[in-house]
Amino acid sequence: MNRLIRLASLSILISMIAFPTIAVAQIPDGFQPDPDKFDLMVVVAHPDDESTFGGLIAYYATCRNMKVKFISLTSGEWGSGLPHHASADDTPDYSYDDSDYPRFPKIPADALYPSYYREGELSRMLLMSGVDYKPIMPRFKDMSGLQPWGSTDPAFELWRGQDKVVGFVVQQMRRCRPDVVVTMAVNGYNGNPEHMAASRAAVLAVDASGSADQYTNAAAFIEDPHAQSPASSLPPWTPKKLYVAVNDDESYDIEHIHHWELDCGNHPGNSRILAARANALHESQEMKEECPESTRFHLLNSNVGPDVINQDNLFENVD
Repeated sequence: MNRLIRLASLSILISMIAFPTIAVAQIPDGFQPDPDKFDLMVVVAHPDDESTFGGLIAYYATCRNMKVKFISLTSGEWGSGLPHHASADDTPDYSYDDSDYPRFPKIPADALYPSYYREGELSRMLLMSGVDYKPIMPRFKDMSGLQPWGSTDPAFELWRGQDKVVGFVVQQMRRCRPDVVVTMAVNGYNGNPEHMAASRAAVLAVDASGSADQYTNAAAFIEDPHAQSPASSLPPWTPKKLYVAVNDDESYDIEHIHHWELDCGNHPGNSRILAARANALHESQEMKEECPESTRFHLLNSNVGPDVINQDNLFENVD
């Protein structure tokens, strides 16, 4: 009996050495706990909208080794072919059928919340791009066919009011304290109301997050499970710079041109190659493995002066 006990004890010891216990505090999905402060915050409407920024995320997360926090206001549940429901409490609608967008076949039939499948795609994309920190996905409702296009009103109405959305983004800025914020084109690239509302919310939040007199009431925010303290107790924070992306239909007197085939330090290839591989992970949207050579941005707000070089460094005057 004693020999059996000794053997059992030895077996347990060996298993502990070979398979060490994972501490409860560890995050098992590949992301790290959030730091006290971030370098860059990206605010978009849908999980794959980062593709409109070219190699932005891969370049700053991998090539520049910066801390990046990504916010997708919706989970893109009206993306190509996904079965839809409005919230986690609703019964998934598996009857959805759009001939232009056949249902994505890789979603397990017994998935509890198939509408949120794209959250996993976004997480994998970020990890591939070198982002070490979980994205923020508050699950504001996503809906196709909002009218009229070219206006933020339909999206803000769907999302329970502009103040609710701006207040949420303000909360994240005060918690994450980014130096630079990048968001979508002011016109949403194509007039998509959710794209436009995401851009508008980020712009208004940058103006408000540094004010001790705005969005101080915790009731103004959607509760955020990532927050370490109530919204009302978060001190003001003003990002140093705000950029909006520029699409082909827009032009500004001064534009920042960012190329993505830049040297990536000790990493093989460049951010364009890495971003293309990451974009292809949005499989449900049938995105191709590609990335543009460059992307245009406009410096909309700055507390550190204007850009002089206007090329390949959104952290000019911040570094």
